Amino acid sequence: MSEHNTPENPMAGLAEAARETRDERSKLDKFLETVVSLHEPTRVSDVADGEEFSERFARNKLHTFEEVGLVTKVSDTPLTYRRNETHFRRLRTEKLISDYDGDIDRAIADYQSRDEEYKQMFGVDSPDFVSLEWFDQFDDPEKLAEMKEEFATWTTIRRRLTDLHRFDAVGARDTGKESRSFSTDTALETLHNI
Repeated sequence: MSEHNTPENPMAGLAEAARETRDERSKLDKFLETVVSLHEPTRVSDVADGEEFSERFARNKLHTFEEVGLVTKVSDTPLTYRRNETHFRRLRTEKLISDYDGDIDRAIADYQSRDEEYKQMFGVDSPDFVSLEWFDQFDDPEKLAEMKEEFATWTTIRRRLTDLHRFDAVGARDTGKESRSFSTDTALETLHNI
């Protein structure tokens, strides 16, 4: 066969297409990492700045991410977005519940038990009542560091416990069942206050 009559190789371009897909996925992964860090309203141009994203790419992806709930549009002029904290809190809570094989009651009971242990450890009902002076009792820097870490853990436990209760209340509305501790109206009100 002559050079002009060779059958077209069906594999030609496959490696290039795979490389483009991999590069695009990497670009999208990098963009998603950037979006996850948008804790404050950020202009589309600033999201694209300093990265390998064009402003058009950033605008299109941010619009898509808004539609799926990852970000919230804050303003039109200038066009600004920030991450949707409610979405990420819900994802964290769903992950937490999955660590308990989907048993939200068991997750809540475990976190309540841990909360009680910390109440005993710190001698108060809430991390909000722990004063800076409380930490002055520790002369040993290692013990002080340990207690500060315990305090940080307690505040995380409290936050997660609140999220579990909120998820339980809103989840009841989502499934059409009454919550054990909230009415459907209260669940809707909770959803609006998140």
